[in-house]
Order: sequence, then structure tokens, then C-alpha cells
Amino acid sequence: MTDTLAAALDAPVVLPAPRPELVERPAWLGSDATVPTPDLGGWRAGEEERAAFADDGAGVCASLAGEGPVLLAFGGMFGTAGAPPFEFGRVGGELGCRTLAVRDHARFWYHAGARGAGSTLPALVEHLRGLLASAAPGRLVVVGNSAGAYAALVAGALLGADAVHAFAPRTTLLEGGSDPSVWEERRALLAATTPTPELLDAREVLAAHPADGVHVHYCRTHGRDSEHALRLADLPTVALHGWPVGGHELVGSLRRSGELVPLLRAALRS
Repeated sequence: MTDTLAAALDAPVVLPAPRPELVERPAWLGSDATVPTPDLGGWRAGEEERAAFADDGAGVCASLAGEGPVLLAFGGMFGTAGAPPFEFGRVGGELGCRTLAVRDHARFWYHAGARGAGSTLPALVEHLRGLLASAAPGRLVVVGNSAGAYAALVAGALLGADAVHAFAPRTTLLEGGSDPSVWEERRALLAATTPTPELLDAREVLAAHPADGVHVHYCRTHGRDSEHALRLADLPTVALHGWPVGGHELVGSLRRSGELVPLLRAALRS
């Protein structure tokens, strides 16, 4: 680990005070207290999709034929089949949009890149930039869950996305979290790879590359997720959406309640 990185990892993170007006129900859902709960199945890639991806173990799966907006989705660290998942697969199918799915076999918050798409986070972003340049999307929406939400914030900012929706993200990989055991595990993972110091804190990346349309979704009863989300409260281009239930599995809760698809459909159409 370099001296610069070691110093960055040891630097304290200052958490801004919460802003209560940023933790209300998102306006596009209206004021209804209840939402229909259709049986839409799992929110991760389905069994057929997972089997197709498993053949080559690729880190990126592109479905970019045709025209229209592109949904770029970063998966989290853990999947039901053991391997890191391509997430939002079924959602992309329901939305009828072109998709670009990414997963992190190394489970290093994408700081080790993705298989076949670069060995660092900057290299991965440039690989995705090349794919998107060929696809020429009229609109780019970047989404991610958990560790993938951190990547969505960083990559979305660097790619100049039209909208970013990050669900239950860690917004910094630097020290300052409320759970020491999680921090020690994070430090060990980062020490084992070659992270890019200036990309270890999503807040700093978002401040350096400001753009409207960044949305951070978190469960306001989940302490650590709230802590990470509220670090971004004073950034003028970031909107925070605190949900009453869902925990760290918020995106799954929104999928099952029927709220996730309309949310992303609105983002793709804006």
C-alpha cells in the first residue's frame, strides 16, 4: 500500500448533520400510503440469465442492439448462486431498454475492475465509455445496489450519466463508518488490490464532477446506510430518498412492492 493511500485510509470522515426534508417519500410515488404488491419474482438476474452468464464468467454483459436509452447496472458483491450477480436483469427486460450489466468477481468495490474489462476502476470506466460511445444512447441511466451502488455513483459521475440511482450505497471506502468490523474487512480488501485513491470516496468524486439527477436511496431505519447516505446531504446535485422499510436489501423490497420498475422507467424517460 502506498503512503498516499495509507494516509487517505487513516483520514477521518466528517459526517454532515441530517437534513430531515431529504428523507421523505419520493415525490414521483404520490401520497398514497400503500402500493400494490404484485408477485414479480426475484430482483436479481433470473436462473436462465445466470446460467447464460456463467459460461464465460464475464464481468460485463452488453445488450446494446437497437436504439434508445441504456440502463447501466452494477451488481453487488454477493448473489444467490455464489458468484457476484448481474443485477437488475429482469427489470431491464420489463423496461424494454438496452442494458449494460457489470459484476465484480474480485469483490473489491470494482477497484479491481471487472473480468475482461480492465483491472482497475478507471480502466473499467474507460471500457464502458467505449461501449457506450458505440451504442450512442440518447439517455444513460446508471443504477447499482450495495457495493454496486458505490460504483454507480463513481462511474455515473465520471461517465456524465443523465441519471444515477444508487440503492443502499457505501459512499466512502475510507475510515469513518459506524461498524469497526466492517471497516477492518474493507481495509484488508483494499490493501490486497490496487485502488485509485481519488476514487475511494464517492462524495469527493460527485463534488468534482457535479451533475443533476443523482439519487441515493436508503432505508432510514438502517443506521449504517443512513450514515453513508447523509454524508452527501449538502451536495446540491444529490437527492436523498429515505425509505421507511427495506433495510440494506432495499432494492429487493422496492422490487417486490412494485415501486422499482416505475422509478427506473421514469428515469429512462426524463
